[in-house]
Amino acid sequence: MRKRLLSLIALLALCQSAWAQREYHAWYFGSNAALRFPASGAPAPVTTSAMQVGEGCVSLSDSTGQLQFYSNGERVWNRANQVMVNGSGLGGNRSSTQGVAAVPDPANPQRAYLFTADAVENQLANGLQYNIVDMSRQGGLGEVTAKNVRLSAGPVTERIALVPHANGTDTWVLVHGWGTNAFYAYLLTRTGLQPPVLTRIGAVQADVPAAKPYLHAVGYLRASATGTRLAMSRRGADTELFDFDPATGRLTNDISLPATDDSYGVEFSPDSRLLYLTRLNPTALVQSTLYQYDLLAGSGAAIATSGVPLAVTPRFGGAIQAGPDGRLYLSIDASNYLGVISSPNVRGVGCGYQNNGAYLGGKQAVAGLPNQPARRVQPPVAFTAVAACAGTPVAFTATSSLALSGAAFSWDFGDPATGAANAGTGAAPAHTYSQAGTYRVTLRATHPSLAAPLTVIQLVTVYPLPAPRLPADTLACPPVLLRPRGNWPTGSTFRWSDGSTGPTYLATTAGSYTVTVTSPQGCVGQATSRVQLPAPLTLLLGADTTVCASARWVVRVGPQSPGTTYQWFDGSTAATYVAHGPGTYSVEVRSPTGCTATASRTALDQGCRVFIPNIITPNGDLLNDAFVLQGVEVTDWHLTVFNRWGRQVHDQLSYDNRWQAPGLPAGIYYYRLRNTYSGQQYRGWLEVLRPE
Repeated sequence: MRKRLLSLIALLALCQSAWAQREYHAWYFGSNAALRFPASGAPAPVTTSAMQVGEGCVSLSDSTGQLQFYSNGERVWNRANQVMVNGSGLGGNRSSTQGVAAVPDPANPQRAYLFTADAVENQLANGLQYNIVDMSRQGGLGEVTAKNVRLSAGPVTERIALVPHANGTDTWVLVHGWGTNAFYAYLLTRTGLQPPVLTRIGAVQADVPAAKPYLHAVGYLRASATGTRLAMSRRGADTELFDFDPATGRLTNDISLPATDDSYGVEFSPDSRLLYLTRLNPTALVQSTLYQYDLLAGSGAAIATSGVPLAVTPRFGGAIQAGPDGRLYLSIDASNYLGVISSPNVRGVGCGYQNNGAYLGGKQAVAGLPNQPARRVQPPVAFTAVAACAGTPVAFTATSSLALSGAAFSWDFGDPATGAANAGTGAAPAHTYSQAGTYRVTLRATHPSLAAPLTVIQLVTVYPLPAPRLPADTLACPPVLLRPRGNWPTGSTFRWSDGSTGPTYLATTAGSYTVTVTSPQGCVGQATSRVQLPAPLTLLLGADTTVCASARWVVRVGPQSPGTTYQWFDGSTAATYVAHGPGTYSVEVRSPTGCTATASRTALDQGCRVFIPNIITPNGDLLNDAFVLQGVEVTDWHLTVFNRWGRQVHDQLSYDNRWQAPGLPAGIYYYRLRNTYSGQQYRGWLEVLRPE
């Protein structure tokens, strides 16, 4: 039963890898060595590589498997095996264990990020940097458009690991600081690199005795195919094993695998159950031993003691790398072959390791193999969760690629606030989350065929209920614009009481109005508002009329509520308006509730006769003593009088019909009358007669 179980896991990994994208199907490494992996079958050697590299290297293809570029951290070559434009002088080092990595830009498939980390030979001085490779340049051969952009504030070790995010789109770029126990996880998204997530865990990476400075900075950092575990080898120290959360970028649960000799290469089996290590033999320093650990052995102590030696390499055994064909490949220094683990999910020597596994066409491997992200495969046990909204049950279903008839399942729904309800059993439980959010759900499967429970952790998103808000009661003037506020996801739809579907509603009558907001996930929220309309404003300016050209008359709005404001056409703000002569007189009235109304009244010219005398006799007999105007509103007129030599003898801004030429001799005088409001003017002469 156990052998059948392990064979099924291997078959699963092979099937999963066949569906992967082909960005990492061309491997360039070592002393001009290269392999190309076809869609199926064994890899074929490529002998045209221009790269010499001892350790860290990377090669990147497009999604069809066509090579784009390869790099040793110091230079980058295009697919024509030429140094790319601006592709030299990178801040990495060909002697950095895992010091270069490449990730396609999620926002632009024509671009890629090329990360570099320095080597101990340079005291790790350059830290973590990135470069941008733009494959749309130079006729498709590519160009480095940004170079040596520093990310880390201080030095980092010789390790760069790439782990797919839980969303399947973004990528974590992990490094370990030097002189500290800090891991830094940079997330590469469509919007670029995010600030690093910091986790302090495990041993401090620091100097060892002066004979071997920076030794602990050497070694590999790898992620399991499920993305939930990390392993880090360290020259001269223990190998460390961690749990990793691909949704948050944080590490937990440090387990130490003690070493009595130098560890270097490390890799997980495709089913994430087994861990492989290469260790330098202390008695034969030109050789290494390949070890295998069972990560389902039980406790941390049980895992640490589960290591078994599988084989000895003829020369130094370096990197171990999962291939797209589901096999593991091991780099052997100065060998024309890569070692191959043909059945890496099988415990013990049944994994089928061979030193002469993959021929390199006469080229030689050294220590490193091309860095690449962990290959995501379906774990042996998983579960699905039907998307649900807050306050409604989420249905879970356990799934297994293995023949686990009679397996027992236990659940932790990641919602400790619910107490005992946070735990469940069976293959298809349900749990209700009261709050929206992302929950870390853990499923454990036990079966007599398993040495230890299988555990899978997945993130489950519970969607929020849309929470639109409308004013509870609105007293406003029509039309009233109802605009929901609050919180709903982009892409939500709206439906109002009358069936309209716009995001806003124009209410023209009093009543209750309800909006239903539905999120793209089907979550529903409602809000209701009662609209009240105040009594309409009534303006009674009176009917249009006729008036004399110089008439003064009053325009009245009519009774209004206290607090009402007025705005006449000329900017005046009184409740009444004194009009002067013909014209159209308009006003805007605003009620205390903010409602407005406008009205106007027009007065036409009545054609009234205007009489201006041309002689006065100011002799005190009360007959024609003064200059009296008839048919006009005299106070609206500005009177100016001149003698016959043009000298001004009288000026009165608001005339009062009382001028009698005081102190002036008899004779002819000239006048000018100008209406202060309309600008209308009259000019003429006036004779003043006095008794002899």
